[in-house]
Amino acid sequence: MDLLLSRPITIGNISERILKLFRSIEEEKEKIIKEREEAARRATEELQRLSRGSRKHILIIDDDKNILKLLKSALEDRYDVTAIANGKMALKFLETKTPDLIFLDYQMPVMNGPEVFKAIKKSSSLANIPIVFLTGIAEREKITEVISLKPQGYLLKPINMERVNEKIKALLEEEEA
Repeated sequence: MDLLLSRPITIGNISERILKLFRSIEEEKEKIIKEREEAARRATEELQRLSRGSRKHILIIDDDKNILKLLKSALEDRYDVTAIANGKMALKFLETKTPDLIFLDYQMPVMNGPEVFKAIKKSSSLANIPIVFLTGIAEREKITEVISLKPQGYLLKPINMERVNEKIKALLEEEEA
């Protein structure tokens, strides 16, 4: 804003124009600060997105809290890990997030593993996520049922972390190739 003075001019007019000029400078300064804060926020979000993007995301669905804790603590150094205690909550989570790999318990209350598996595979946006069943069930008919669903793996409990890591490596490296 230009400060033009015309004659005759009173001290009141001069003061008013100077105050108006200072207000416009202050408003411009606040606008610049807000723009910089917004740019910094966007840059921080982008950095977080990129750092997450470099790590694979594993979803573990199991009603056994000890299994969830064991797997999460064993894997979280190398992967982003989400542990969920039942199938319904997992399906809700999958409405907004897409993991790179899912470990799924066979026997759970509310929705069992095969039901969750089928629901995931019905969704076109989720159908290609590799799913590995984790279970303590060794009954032939249930194993046959699960294998007929064509999961990317079937691991028995108690958890053997060496086998879990081999399965993760095989599936996630296969995905990158």
